[in-house]
Amino acid sequence: MGFIFIFLVALALANGANDVSKGVATLAGSGVTRYQTAILWGAVTTLGGALASGLFAARMLKLFTSGIVAAKPTPAFTLAVIAGAVGWVVVATVTRLPVSTTHAIIGSLLGAGMFYAPTSVAWGNIAPRLAMPLLLSIAMSYALSAALNKIFAQRNAESVDGICVGAEQLDAVRCSLPKSTS
Repeated sequence: MGFIFIFLVALALANGANDVSKGVATLAGSGVTRYQTAILWGAVTTLGGALASGLFAARMLKLFTSGIVAAKPTPAFTLAVIAGAVGWVVVATVTRLPVSTTHAIIGSLLGAGMFYAPTSVAWGNIAPRLAMPLLLSIAMSYALSAALNKIFAQRNAESVDGICVGAEQLDAVRCSLPKSTS
């Protein structure tokens, strides 16, 4: 069990190393916030997401422990799943490939399931219990982002400098160039 805990900590570290910058890179890169402020936003919102995920943890734990592979997980199976996910997330992070920890865990579960108990992989659960929620989350986050963008773009059109918020007829090249100081 000690190895499992060590690999869980490694997965959390690899996930944080890979994911935090994704959500805040545009804040610093566009000049909306300073680098340190963007890092703080990343840390606070990641913590908030982790705490909020506690609301769904029981359902997710049930899905990941019995919804994909029907066989009872053994310590060897659990270690294989976590090690596979950690390995892929670390390799992708070091090589700067985009990676989803959720997808790494699902892939690792399927791989370990096919190896340890090939007949117990619940292929019928993949689409309704995994693929559809993942696809739906993309649509929901797009809709929420579009709505928030519309609200904040109208409120802050004059207060954001160096970004073409609310610019009507500017082409992409002119919009991406810094404003002239002359």
